[in-house]
Amino acid sequence: MRTSNVFFVGTSAEVEHHIRSVSDALDVRIVDADQIVGIAKEGDVAMFFSEHFDRFRQAITELKQKNVATIYMIDGILEWRNAWENRPDEVACPFAMRPVLSHKVACIGENQARVLNGWGNDGKTEIVGVPRFDRYATGTSPQSAPEKHNQKHDRFRLLVMTAKTPAFTDGQWITVGQAIADCKKYADQHADSVEVLWRLTGGLDEHISVENSASDLTGIQLHDQLKEVDAVLSTPSTAVVESMLCGKPTALLNYFDCPSYLNLAWNVSHASQLPTVVDQLRQPEPRKLHFQDQQLQQILYRESRASDRLIELVRCVQELAVEQVASGQTLSFPSNLLPMPATSVTHFDSRALFPTMPEFAETDLVETQAQLAHARRHVDHLNFRIQELEAELKQAHQIFDEIHEHPIAGPIVRIRERVLAALQNIRPKAHPDSTS
Repeated sequence: MRTSNVFFVGTSAEVEHHIRSVSDALDVRIVDADQIVGIAKEGDVAMFFSEHFDRFRQAITELKQKNVATIYMIDGILEWRNAWENRPDEVACPFAMRPVLSHKVACIGENQARVLNGWGNDGKTEIVGVPRFDRYATGTSPQSAPEKHNQKHDRFRLLVMTAKTPAFTDGQWITVGQAIADCKKYADQHADSVEVLWRLTGGLDEHISVENSASDLTGIQLHDQLKEVDAVLSTPSTAVVESMLCGKPTALLNYFDCPSYLNLAWNVSHASQLPTVVDQLRQPEPRKLHFQDQQLQQILYRESRASDRLIELVRCVQELAVEQVASGQTLSFPSNLLPMPATSVTHFDSRALFPTMPEFAETDLVETQAQLAHARRHVDHLNFRIQELEAELKQAHQIFDEIHEHPIAGPIVRIRERVLAALQNIRPKAHPDSTS
């Protein structure tokens, strides 16, 4: 039985950083899209980082006709504008991923797989994660990092950044330009207390005349920058996920009137919201940090190393492809080649979420049990006293009813009630000011 080769389609600059973490375990050869069809043989595996452009879509179609297995490795988030609001003359396919052309699609997390399944890809999705994010710890909540929110600098340090492609139409460029200009105005007005670092793309640094720190867009530089800031404000981007993964309070800068596939704890959709949101990022509420961690678990798979999941997926596809080719079958792959993720539960830290309540600070089990027993005993006494008072009140009502119906006392009581009611309706007359 012949062995199967593995290719990653694209130029070295486009794909090398995507497969760096799996290159030791997989013998992956980088081949450009215009060459792969002539090189790949039946039963081989071709991986793609994009299905948006015609050179990749054409290659996938021809490879599938040659019985070459194809995997689309998504490396980032889904973005509404990129999916649904491109220009009519957009060079990328306007209905990419609806459906995915490849045999299998490696998703970054459960939310993405759910959306893609709703786009006609049920059976194709495999939850893998993002291999280049394996440099962060897996299986733990970012919120558990000790003292991660303590400010290290004289001023609060905020990283403002944009996606690699922050806009897709002329109107969107105007909108994102306004959003960044509003951030610049805020930064100038609060320069004494807030230090803003800019990581901008598409010439937006020149638009607002700031020094730009974005010299590398492969993620290596961003990884180092995130260590040096206290919080992040970003347009919709995969960098938002990395910021949350790094444990930074993260806000979405989204002036676009459209749905978002990211659900963040902090959002800025207008300049008027900047002061409040930045203040909250400076002193993030535990409940919002908890929400951020919950959302991250849905966005990004991190129960185990994504690199290991990707390697397992490729090897499963390789094995099945070789078997099916040997038996003369057209390639077809079952659902869920990888084990489904376990149900993720974010650690609920009552002490952190309710810092003003001393009850949640108690850590001694015996002391807590004693206090609980005492509280329950006190509640029982209160309930008993309430029952006594209700019985006394019922008896008082019965006595009052008897007096009200008494032939002698009753009329007197009713006259008194009418007099009191009349007195309540009498308003004191206003006296005019005296003059001399």
